[in-house]
Amino acid sequence: MIKLISVDNDKLKEEVLDIYIGNDYYFNKILNIPQSITNVEQDITNIPDGAQKSQKNYRLVSFNNEILGAVDYITGYPEKNTVFIGLFIIKNNKHRQGFGGKIFNYLEDLFKSEGFLKIRLGVITDNEIGFSFWKKRNFKEIERKVLKFGNSEKEVMPDIAVINFLISEKDKDLNVATKKTKDVLENFKKELGARKIQTGEIETISFYDIKNTEYEEDVKPKNLKNQKQKSEIKTPVSYTAEIEILVKNIDFNRLSGLIGVDGDKNFSKIEKNFFQNAYSVSLKETDKTVDTALNKLFVKVNDVKEKLQNLSETKNDVVFGGYKITENFTNDSKTPVDMYYVNHNLKLTVKNLKNLNTIISLAADNDIYINGSIQFDLSNKDEIERQMYKQAFNEAEKKAKSILKSSVLKLGKPIIVSEDLDFQQKMIDKIDSQWEVKAVTNTAELSAPVAESYLEDRVNYYSTSKRAVNTKVDYTPKPLKLEQNVSVMYEIK
Repeated sequence: MIKLISVDNDKLKEEVLDIYIGNDYYFNKILNIPQSITNVEQDITNIPDGAQKSQKNYRLVSFNNEILGAVDYITGYPEKNTVFIGLFIIKNNKHRQGFGGKIFNYLEDLFKSEGFLKIRLGVITDNEIGFSFWKKRNFKEIERKVLKFGNSEKEVMPDIAVINFLISEKDKDLNVATKKTKDVLENFKKELGARKIQTGEIETISFYDIKNTEYEEDVKPKNLKNQKQKSEIKTPVSYTAEIEILVKNIDFNRLSGLIGVDGDKNFSKIEKNFFQNAYSVSLKETDKTVDTALNKLFVKVNDVKEKLQNLSETKNDVVFGGYKITENFTNDSKTPVDMYYVNHNLKLTVKNLKNLNTIISLAADNDIYINGSIQFDLSNKDEIERQMYKQAFNEAEKKAKSILKSSVLKLGKPIIVSEDLDFQQKMIDKIDSQWEVKAVTNTAELSAPVAESYLEDRVNYYSTSKRAVNTKVDYTPKPLKLEQNVSVMYEIK
């Protein structure tokens, strides 16, 4: 029993691809290019001019639940009472077994039952096997056409760049944070104007604010340009003394049992020290003075040491590791405060690439950072496309005339012209891979400036460090590779 199966999942697409790959003869006559899933997906969705999506039928064909091939047909095309077969292909290992005839008979009966009166199809003249197959099915040749492809390729240096920038400011007051963001942009524009740098319109991509909780003691104002940081001498409010005790030859279960003995949290941390092949026990105490913190710690140490030695086989299994004293400048109880982050994503078009370094430097000086990659393009793209299209078209015409040169046939007018323009503009995903980056100063390694603090929730996009003074990065672009393909079908007189 023959069945038509809609190709609606990846597994079935792979079945089609296997059929394609196995039919080298057929596809070499058409395009002579390797087949891929992309080709399959294009065949499934492509429809000719004048047809609707509802008329498209791309199907796998099975016989007794075994996949034999694939068919593609358009109902009601090019006339209302006609079915046009665009693809009829059988698995390579099923050729010359009568399956092609059986499948066609099934399709013919199906089309008749749906009220269609004619079947049309196209066959590549060089496809002798296919031509013979359809002749045996009483198809009559009504016209001949020639299909040729033209190609035009060139490399062109870009002359414009598109940069996505991000301005991020924060403040306790939302209005203040918003004003800071706007002031940064206005100052940037003024500096561009002062240097007479022409750019396209600075387009806003997004402008949004997010509220986040910080602590009063941790909130520090952002250093303004050319503002010197005042040196402050701070006095610690407390000191934390911490010591490490190493315990060998002891079962961890026995050791962990000492945690919280008599309600006293003797151990702040227990972990395995693989280097010493021992368990590391950390003890700590905090007080307003160093002496008091140490005295409290030694009392705890002596108590814990005695308990550990009682658990160990020998006293030598308990030894002291390192210790440290930490100064604390804030109390444990911090004051929460609401902070508002205002982020402005914008896009700027650089009309003259000679100004690219200067623009990036000015932006960084104003705490405006590149958000993503720099994209390069052509200002005269339309003109170049037209030129390349004409070249590709002329090449296709030249090829068509060439094959008819030694025959009495003459080339007629173009019937179908199909553009497959893949204007391959190599955008810069990673500057270090697509561009030559050269340090103009003595800096050893440079890259495009980016914000240095970007948290997971995108709230705390806030840079406190400035770009190195007088640092300059030179971007030398590679040519953009452009390609124009045109397929032209001519009538033959």
